[in-house]
Amino acid sequence: MLKEFFNTLKRNTLFRFIIAGIINTLFGLTLGVIFLSFLPFHYSLSLWLLTCIAPMFNYFMSSRYVFNSPGNISGSNKKLGLFYSVYFFMYFVHVFFISILINQVDLDDIIAYLISAPFIIVLTYVLQNKIVFKK
Repeated sequence: MLKEFFNTLKRNTLFRFIIAGIINTLFGLTLGVIFLSFLPFHYSLSLWLLTCIAPMFNYFMSSRYVFNSPGNISGSNKKLGLFYSVYFFMYFVHVFFISILINQVDLDDIIAYLISAPFIIVLTYVLQNKIVFKK
């Protein structure tokens, strides 16, 4: 009974996204806090570097584990391009939200980043599901 329950969960795309999301989020948030804390750049440049690096890890997690899609680069250049397009779009959305939290609410850049991240994560899932990994 318990084994059947876990097998059902493993077949559920949203459940797999949540598990991969936890791993990706820990990776991305950790890298983001490190970049914001130790790199002598404006938050938008630190976020840009994160946007260039973290999605590659996320792409392979999402394509192989979440959406059961081939994760090789050679066979999925279009999908990889769409994946990065979503992330670059989300970069601008994220910078916009962070700038509001910093300039209008007077929050620290790390706090603004951590507050805005959950909204960005949910919107990224929706866009990935509807645009990149649509069936």
